[in-house]
Amino acid sequence: MRTLIAEDQIYFQEDHVSVFWNSALHFVRVKWMGFSDGANYRYAMLQALALIRERSSQKLLIDLSDMRVILPDDQGWTSRIFLDKSNRSGLKMLAIVNPKNNYAQKSLQNIIAAIENRALYQRREFECPILAMEWLTASC
Repeated sequence: MRTLIAEDQIYFQEDHVSVFWNSALHFVRVKWMGFSDGANYRYAMLQALALIRERSSQKLLIDLSDMRVILPDDQGWTSRIFLDKSNRSGLKMLAIVNPKNNYAQKSLQNIIAAIENRALYQRREFECPILAMEWLTASC
């Protein structure tokens, strides 16, 4: 199996987030590092969806392992606006790497509770990026 990082091409990058395209395995990866809020958080998430549409991908990996927290306003935005846009993007599979930080874990739990049964795509959570990638690419 090819490695996760070796095939990644940077599409968008800021201090606390990078959005990558994996051309070999045909998926988008978002890697969060630390804390990002409001406009920066939302812009990065929208960049991931733009890349999904641009590359006609159906798979997204969001790595929250190093994220600190998602603010309540951004949690609400994710469960409303991001969910609606992701449902219309062609996304079929979303893999989430769980955060190590307790505050970020609670943030993610809040979002998942708010979107449960409203997402039009499969979603699974993982403890490491390699397992998430394997799930995303099992259908390749």
